[in-house]
Amino acid sequence: MALGLLKISRRLFDWGNQYDVKSLDLAGLKITNVGTPEADTDAANKAYVDGAEGISGCIRADGTIPMDADLSMGTHKVTGMGDPSDNQDAVTLAYLVSQLGLYVKKDGTVAMLGDLPLGGHKITGLGTGSEDTDALTKAQIVALVSTAAGMVDTKTNRILRGKATLTDAATGITEVVFGASTPATMMGSIAGPWDLSDPGDGGTIIIDPDGDGDQTATLNATAGTHIGAAGASTDMSASAEDKFKISVDGAEAVEVECDFFGKACDNGTKIAAEMQANARTATGTELTVTFSTEGGDHYIFTSPTLGTNSSIEITPADDHDCTEELMLGTANGGVDAQGTGDCADITAVTPAELIALCDADMDGLVITEGTGDDAGKLIFTSDSVGGASSITVGEGTLNTALGFTTSQADYGAAGLGYDGVSLDHSGDNEYSVALLPVGVDQDSLGGKGLGVANKAASGFNIVCETAAAAHQVDIVVIGLEAST
Repeated sequence: MALGLLKISRRLFDWGNQYDVKSLDLAGLKITNVGTPEADTDAANKAYVDGAEGISGCIRADGTIPMDADLSMGTHKVTGMGDPSDNQDAVTLAYLVSQLGLYVKKDGTVAMLGDLPLGGHKITGLGTGSEDTDALTKAQIVALVSTAAGMVDTKTNRILRGKATLTDAATGITEVVFGASTPATMMGSIAGPWDLSDPGDGGTIIIDPDGDGDQTATLNATAGTHIGAAGASTDMSASAEDKFKISVDGAEAVEVECDFFGKACDNGTKIAAEMQANARTATGTELTVTFSTEGGDHYIFTSPTLGTNSSIEITPADDHDCTEELMLGTANGGVDAQGTGDCADITAVTPAELIALCDADMDGLVITEGTGDDAGKLIFTSDSVGGASSITVGEGTLNTALGFTTSQADYGAAGLGYDGVSLDHSGDNEYSVALLPVGVDQDSLGGKGLGVANKAASGFNIVCETAAAAHQVDIVVIGLEAST
């Protein structure tokens, strides 16, 4: 070992050699390859000092070595601390003060900043409220309800109000309902199907909706015919051919046998009469047979029925056929003409047929058939609602058959708009109505006295002293809702 630079004052060992040295000046050099110390007086290498076991009982400034026990500050402070971020972090005084402002203090010095949901829990131990904004205890509320109950009018729990316009010039009566306004409606008293053969083709229904003018529906119906070809024989008095077949209104064809020889049918009129009499007997109908010279001698058979089901068909008989001599049947140039019109059979007109006719011919109306006990009856309804809605029956020729009366009228009801409301109208609980004319000048008030009639759970009638009055009325109804 080179010792030229060393000042030896103490003993130095080198692989068994011992030197005495006083101090060792390394002049900036390192001692390398130092082993891990064992004794307290051993030199320590850097790895030992940097490690967790380097300085026993100490923590590192970079926080890599945690505390093993509580840290007593001995009345000293921890200063320069940052704001906490994790739940286990220590807090600064500033952070604590900021959070305390978010909590309600028990002494009431901090007010709530928002609503407090109780999640179904109670507030208990509440004091008696004294200010207008104080919460009330159950005892206070029970006492208040008990007091209020003594002041309630037990005959009144509904107040309805609205307006109506007087419009019934004929009677001075205006219907009012508590619910929605209703349309004028007129129903016939006789259920169909109807025999409208009187007046027959051209019969009319006349209705005036809302005073806008008559709406007329005209029932048309014609009979089916068979018109024989021109050139028919007009003298069958010596003929043995006296049979033909006929079908009336689609029924099965039947044979008709005449007695042209015995009846001395020597002209067209006699021949027509003989065919008519025997055809009626064979078919059981009231068909007619006529003779015409217009356009040439020919015979015309007409069904007794008016309507689209009406028809006459003539075909040859199996023997003694006369259709060729009389020019009857399509095989001999005759023409079958089906009946036409708004119904299949004018003697049995159905509600559906009349509804279709009225829908096509009338405006401002809804036409329907009654139901239940009124099934088959014809109903006319205005397409407007309220007091201005009206139905007036005109002088239709079908009125009697359908169960209507000329000048018969109905008016819609003015609704107050309280759907589903029914009021008690019995005994001491009968509802009260106040009416006040609107828009009536002072000079006219004397003739505008108003009254109430026909009270029902759903409404009432306003009766005006002047039947022709048409002014507006303010309405207030006070009563008790009817029990259901």
